[in-house]
Amino acid sequence: MKPRIADRLAGFEADEQSSFPKIHAANQNSMNANQLNPEQRRALLELLVFGMYSDGHLSIEEDLRVHAFLQECGIKEDFARRALLQNAISALRKIPNRSNARKHHVAQIAAPFDNAHVAQFAVHKLEELLTVDGQLSDRESDHLQEVRQLLNC
Repeated sequence: MKPRIADRLAGFEADEQSSFPKIHAANQNSMNANQLNPEQRRALLELLVFGMYSDGHLSIEEDLRVHAFLQECGIKEDFARRALLQNAISALRKIPNRSNARKHHVAQIAAPFDNAHVAQFAVHKLEELLTVDGQLSDRESDHLQEVRQLLNC
């Protein structure tokens, strides 16, 4: 079920200096990675890595965004971040490059996102990652849409 227009506009207000709406920073950042349990953090990392490689192009900005997510999770050491990232990439390489296999894997990854708030946070992080380089390729857009449908966001 798609959100109603009123729900989509919740958290918007007119900017004092313009007539364009802006999102309250508090609403946008009402959740952070520290509030996820370890299984949800691992799942979100895999979802981000899957998204990062969905178009076959890895940008520096995307890589930095994933490292920032890991830091937000409390992983300060570069070596530990790289090891976690490498594990997620290794898991991704095992997935056959068929549409149904990818969808099945995304469904498995998303299983720990067990409530709407966590699911919305995951989709927000994925969208943030996929648009960080100023572009959203067709493949990235398809991947994002697939995840949104799967998580009902």
